[in-house]
Amino acid sequence: MGNVGAARQGEALFRPLVAFDFNGTLTWRDSFAAFLAWRAGAARYAWGLARLAPATLAYARIATAPGSRRRR
Repeated sequence: MGNVGAARQGEALFRPLVAFDFNGTLTWRDSFAAFLAWRAGAARYAWGLARLAPATLAYARIATAPGSRRRR
């Protein structure tokens, strides 16, 4: 059923560690935006925020309109 070959653990010298902090034990603040800024770079991150601004403003306008069903 296939070639076993080399063991998977020995293929790479460096294997990245990925950690998800769902209950706040590793950090006390939201780190998702910081991660996106680090991964994309400052210019791409700023460009992405600028592209999302119109949709964010439209959502805020609709969510705060009288008669909206948003929780207050």
